[in-house]
Amino acid sequence: VTAVFAREVRRGDVNADASYSYNRTPLDLDVSFFRRVAPRGGLTINGEDLEWIEHAVGGEAHIGYRFPETFRTHRIDLRYRATYVDRLEPFPSRRLDPNEAPPSYPELGFRSEVRLAWSYSDVERYGYDISPSNGRSFGFQIALAHPLLGSRFTIVELTWNIRQYLP
Repeated sequence: VTAVFAREVRRGDVNADASYSYNRTPLDLDVSFFRRVAPRGGLTINGEDLEWIEHAVGGEAHIGYRFPETFRTHRIDLRYRATYVDRLEPFPSRRLDPNEAPPSYPELGFRSEVRLAWSYSDVERYGYDISPSNGRSFGFQIALAHPLLGSRFTIVELTWNIRQYLP
């Protein structure tokens, strides 16, 4: 169990994170919740980029399984993340100029996504090493956001990584 509370210096807003992990079975189970308040960009009125204060509240659930072998491991993970993003205070107001481009407002509302990941590693690290000494690791992840999952947006994201350590 972890909990972190931080107070923002300029405005005094409180950000909070809380998480719980259960790792005593072959399945790793994690849940986390957060509240974040932060200045953001992305609001354009009359060609001027204005700062606004974002308020985000959300949580994540994760289940993962590791397939241990001698000197190597495979891992599969599934995550669901839900976030509600809104403005903490009204957007800065400006008188609209008909000769300028129309205003551009940031995307607000509910966002959710599902992530599925797989990874492999045979990396070796010895007693007095400060970093891995030998081996390789690689993996891929697919993330999906869709209205059927509770999101306002449709997004598909595929990421991958490869690392090789030479002796």
